[in-house]
Amino acid sequence: VQDLLDNLRQTIPAAVDGVIPERLSLSELQEVLRNLLRERVSIRDLATILETVSRYAGETRDTVTLTELARRALSYAISDQYAEEGVVHVATLDPTTEAELAQALRHGHQLNLDPATAQELLLNVGQCMEQLAQIGHQPILLCSGDIRLPLARLAERSLPNLTVLSYNEISPLTQVEAHIMVSLSSAG
Repeated sequence: VQDLLDNLRQTIPAAVDGVIPERLSLSELQEVLRNLLRERVSIRDLATILETVSRYAGETRDTVTLTELARRALSYAISDQYAEEGVVHVATLDPTTEAELAQALRHGHQLNLDPATAQELLLNVGQCMEQLAQIGHQPILLCSGDIRLPLARLAERSLPNLTVLSYNEISPLTQVEAHIMVSLSSAG
């Protein structure tokens, strides 16, 4: 990480100076970058990542929150990564299901679901992802920003190829085509 910062300092010194370690420690930045890479988000635009985490570091030092804010700032890169000819093809959550998941949030980063509900949700998401793949699209689930990370963490082991994006991570220039809606039978 220090090498990345040194290289960036040579081209855009203002992006680095006054940020590390004044506003954010090197280990905190490393954790943000690790979180981004864990979900296959490119860290090539390190200047935007640094600018974003620096802007919000005065409000929070929570690296999970800073990572989510960096993802929003990288919406153009994320959209480009998943767009097929300018269109991101997705499955979405039924509004009732999304509301139920939002109510199940605990400590902001975890879903507090009973095992049967979690299993049903993963099964339904998996079936929708298979349907997306059958029509030739990447398995992407689009949801609200509040539940994006908890839902991605819930699904990462059983659905490792699933990409969970929030509406905030789709650039205004990118079209979204929703093909399938995921729901819990208990939610409607």
